[in-house]
Amino acid sequence: MTQFKDWLKKQKYDSKLNAQSPFTLAFDNLTKVKDDLTSVVAKRGLDVSLDEGWLVDLGQQYRFMVKLAAGDFDHILFRAYIASNGQITFDFGDENPTMCEGQNADAVFETVGKFLERDTTIGTIQQLTKLAEQKKPKPKKKSG
Repeated sequence: MTQFKDWLKKQKYDSKLNAQSPFTLAFDNLTKVKDDLTSVVAKRGLDVSLDEGWLVDLGQQYRFMVKLAAGDFDHILFRAYIASNGQITFDFGDENPTMCEGQNADAVFETVGKFLERDTTIGTIQQLTKLAEQKKPKPKKKSG
Protein backbone atom coordinates (compact mmCIF):
# COMPACT_ATOMS: atom_id res chain seq x y z
CA MET A 1 0.00 0.00 0.00
CA THR A 2 1.21 3.49 -0.77
CA GLN A 3 1.77 6.02 1.99
CA PHE A 4 -1.12 8.10 0.74
CA LYS A 5 -3.47 5.15 0.65
CA ASP A 6 -2.44 4.35 4.24
CA TRP A 7 -3.19 7.93 5.23
CA LEU A 8 -6.63 7.79 3.58
CA LYS A 9 -7.45 4.59 5.43
CA LYS A 10 -6.17 5.98 8.75
CA GLN A 11 -8.27 9.12 8.34
CA LYS A 12 -11.34 6.99 7.50
CA TYR A 13 -11.73 9.21 4.49
CA ASP A 14 -14.27 6.98 2.77
CA SER A 15 -16.56 7.23 5.82
CA LYS A 16 -16.22 11.02 5.82
CA LEU A 17 -17.34 11.12 2.18
CA ASN A 18 -20.42 9.04 3.02
CA ALA A 19 -21.49 11.15 6.01
CA GLN A 20 -24.15 13.87 5.78
CA SER A 21 -22.45 17.22 6.16
CA PRO A 22 -24.02 20.64 6.70
CA PHE A 23 -23.01 21.40 3.10
CA THR A 24 -24.87 18.41 1.65
CA LEU A 25 -27.95 19.14 3.77
CA ALA A 26 -27.96 22.73 2.45
CA PHE A 27 -27.54 21.47 -1.11
CA ASP A 28 -30.45 19.06 -0.60
CA ASN A 29 -32.62 22.01 0.48
CA LEU A 30 -31.67 23.97 -2.65
CA THR A 31 -32.48 20.92 -4.76
CA LYS A 32 -35.95 20.75 -3.16
CA VAL A 33 -36.49 24.42 -4.01
CA LYS A 34 -35.48 23.73 -7.61
CA ASP A 35 -37.75 20.69 -7.86
CA ASP A 36 -40.75 22.50 -6.38
CA LEU A 37 -40.23 25.56 -8.58
CA THR A 38 -39.89 23.32 -11.64
CA SER A 39 -43.22 21.66 -10.87
CA VAL A 40 -44.90 25.11 -10.96
CA VAL A 41 -43.25 26.57 -14.08
CA ALA A 42 -43.16 23.39 -16.19
CA LYS A 43 -46.75 23.90 -17.35
CA ARG A 44 -45.63 27.31 -18.63
CA GLY A 45 -43.03 25.80 -20.95
CA LEU A 46 -40.15 26.49 -18.55
CA ASP A 47 -37.64 24.36 -16.71
CA VAL A 48 -35.39 25.14 -13.74
CA SER A 49 -31.88 23.86 -13.27
CA LEU A 50 -29.37 24.27 -10.48
CA ASP A 51 -26.03 24.94 -12.16
CA GLU A 52 -22.77 24.91 -10.24
CA GLY A 53 -20.70 28.07 -10.51
CA TRP A 54 -17.51 29.39 -8.97
CA LEU A 55 -16.17 28.73 -5.49
CA VAL A 56 -15.96 32.20 -3.90
CA ASP A 57 -15.62 33.74 -0.43
CA LEU A 58 -19.34 33.20 0.28
CA GLY A 59 -19.05 29.51 -0.64
CA GLN A 60 -19.86 27.29 -3.61
CA GLN A 61 -22.06 29.16 -6.06
CA TYR A 62 -25.18 27.61 -7.55
CA ARG A 63 -27.22 29.41 -10.20
CA PHE A 64 -30.97 28.88 -10.39
CA MET A 65 -31.48 28.93 -14.14
CA VAL A 66 -34.91 29.26 -15.70
CA LYS A 67 -34.77 27.74 -19.17
CA LEU A 68 -37.21 27.50 -22.02
CA ALA A 69 -38.33 23.93 -22.50
CA ALA A 70 -37.25 24.39 -26.13
CA GLY A 71 -33.75 24.75 -24.69
CA ASP A 72 -32.56 27.77 -26.63
CA PHE A 73 -32.64 30.41 -23.89
CA ASP A 74 -31.89 30.57 -20.18
CA HIS A 75 -31.99 33.20 -17.48
CA ILE A 76 -30.31 33.37 -14.07
CA LEU A 77 -33.21 33.84 -11.66
CA PHE A 78 -30.93 34.05 -8.60
CA ARG A 79 -27.72 32.68 -7.14
CA ALA A 80 -27.17 30.75 -3.92
CA TYR A 81 -23.86 30.23 -2.14
CA ILE A 82 -23.25 27.37 0.29
CA ALA A 83 -20.41 27.78 2.78
CA SER A 84 -18.64 24.69 4.12
CA ASN A 85 -20.61 25.04 7.39
CA GLY A 86 -23.90 24.85 5.44
CA GLN A 87 -24.75 28.57 5.68
CA ILE A 88 -26.68 29.65 2.57
CA THR A 89 -26.37 33.17 1.21
CA PHE A 90 -28.61 34.30 -1.64
CA ASP A 91 -27.92 36.84 -4.37
CA PHE A 92 -31.32 38.06 -5.49
CA GLY A 93 -29.85 40.99 -7.44
CA ASP A 94 -30.09 43.35 -4.48
CA GLU A 95 -27.29 45.64 -3.37
CA ASN A 96 -26.33 43.21 -0.58
CA PRO A 97 -26.58 39.43 -0.39
CA THR A 98 -29.34 37.87 1.73
CA MET A 99 -28.24 35.50 4.49
CA CYS A 100 -30.67 32.68 5.12
CA GLU A 101 -31.85 32.92 8.75
CA GLY A 102 -31.38 29.21 9.32
CA GLN A 103 -30.21 26.07 7.61
CA ASN A 104 -33.37 24.01 7.81
CA ALA A 105 -35.67 23.56 4.85
CA ASP A 106 -38.36 25.91 6.20
CA ALA A 107 -35.90 28.81 6.48
CA VAL A 108 -34.64 28.22 2.95
CA PHE A 109 -38.19 27.98 1.55
CA GLU A 110 -39.26 31.16 3.36
CA THR A 111 -36.24 33.14 2.11
CA VAL A 112 -36.69 32.05 -1.51
CA GLY A 113 -40.48 32.42 -1.23
CA LYS A 114 -40.14 36.10 -0.33
CA PHE A 115 -38.02 36.61 -3.45
CA LEU A 116 -40.50 34.74 -5.65
CA GLU A 117 -43.34 36.96 -4.39
CA ARG A 118 -41.63 40.14 -5.64
CA ASP A 119 -43.39 41.85 -8.53
CA THR A 120 -40.15 41.89 -10.52
CA THR A 121 -39.67 38.14 -10.11
CA ILE A 122 -43.26 37.40 -11.10
CA GLY A 123 -42.85 39.72 -14.10
CA THR A 124 -39.65 37.96 -15.16
CA ILE A 125 -41.31 34.54 -15.07
CA GLN A 126 -44.31 35.92 -16.96
CA GLN A 127 -42.01 37.32 -19.67
CA LEU A 128 -40.14 34.03 -19.94
CA THR A 129 -43.51 32.26 -20.24
CA LYS A 130 -44.46 34.54 -23.16
CA LEU A 131 -41.12 33.84 -24.81
CA ALA A 132 -41.64 30.08 -24.33
CA GLU A 133 -45.08 30.37 -25.95
CA GLN A 134 -43.61 32.21 -28.93
CA LYS A 135 -41.01 29.46 -29.36
CA LYS A 136 -43.55 26.63 -29.23
CA PRO A 137 -44.02 24.92 -32.56
CA LYS A 138 -47.30 26.02 -34.12
CA PRO A 139 -49.76 23.21 -34.89
CA LYS A 140 -50.07 22.59 -38.59
CA LYS A 141 -53.39 23.41 -40.18
CA LYS A 142 -55.21 20.46 -41.63
CA SER A 143 -55.89 20.85 -45.31
CA GLY A 144 -59.37 19.86 -46.24
